[in-house]
Amino acid sequence: MKLIQYSLLLLLYFACGTIKAQTYNTTLGVRLDKWMGVTVQQNVFSSNITLEAIAQTNFNDSYLVTGLLEQHHNLLGKRLNYYYGIGPHMLWEPRTPTGKGISFVIGAEITLLGLNVSWDWKPVYNIVGGSKQLMHGTALSIRKVILKRNKRNRGWPFGKR
Repeated sequence: MKLIQYSLLLLLYFACGTIKAQTYNTTLGVRLDKWMGVTVQQNVFSSNITLEAIAQTNFNDSYLVTGLLEQHHNLLGKRLNYYYGIGPHMLWEPRTPTGKGISFVIGAEITLLGLNVSWDWKPVYNIVGGSKQLMHGTALSIRKVILKRNKRNRGWPFGKR
């Protein structure tokens, strides 16, 4: 019983804890799994929300383009985050109607020495088209920090206190 209580307290801490900014505004890099791809992330709206665009191919005439809105939370400081998100995708496969649907993502990332490295699980649900209704996989993304966050804008979003 105590294990359940401690687990719920830990979950509540992570869900409601203070959110700090990531150390980047824009990153660009590669996404590596069964499908190879390019990924770009842009910090938007607030210090913990990013838009991510992913373009992937399996080198077998199939292509997947995904746009994700992600929310980031600190794990151990502002450089190590976990995140989750949702967004639309389009899938082109040979001899199959174009797949259109919703993608989800949950993962963790660390940013050090100008590199952002993340590992995630991304299920893809095709509402229409595609050869499969549900596909999923894990991937490693390695991105270069293109634009760092301005230190003044980390945390408090309204300028000087």
